[in-house]
Order: sequence, then structure tokens, then C-alpha cells
Amino acid sequence: MANKTIEDLTVREVAEKLGAAIPTVTLMCREGRFPNAHQEATPRGPVWYIPASDLEGVEVRGRGRPLKAKPEQNGKKRGGKN
Repeated sequence: MANKTIEDLTVREVAEKLGAAIPTVTLMCREGRFPNAHQEATPRGPVWYIPASDLEGVEVRGRGRPLKAKPEQNGKKRGGKN
């Protein structure tokens, strides 16, 4: 039987709270982004349990590539003759 406490959340619950995909949260567990997360063996396979306190300060980037920083405009026109 898994040793889930009241404060422990499953990967699905964490994904809902963070607005992330389940595979993303699983990857975060494997990478150690949740320092107190632990994996338990169950009859259906391994399950990650993440303490709710580990969610503080965690941000998940949205889907797709990050936006490029816009270059500063100093009143100069690019290309062509001035």
C-alpha cells in the first residue's frame, strides 16, 4: 500500500494545480525539481507523490517556443537610405 499523506499530491493533481501536462510533471519529478517527491510501487505501476509544500515558487512555461526579445528601437531605420 502506498504511504500517501494528506499533504502529498499525485502527478495528476499537481498538473491541474500548475496548469501543466501530466508528462511534464512526471519529467519534473524525475529531474528532481520537486526535492521531496518520492515514488511508490503500486500494483498498477510506480506512482509519484509530491508534497504540496514543493509547489511553492514552481512555474511552468507555456506551450511552444519562448518569445524572442524585441530589439530596442533608437529611432534609426534599418535597411534602405536615410
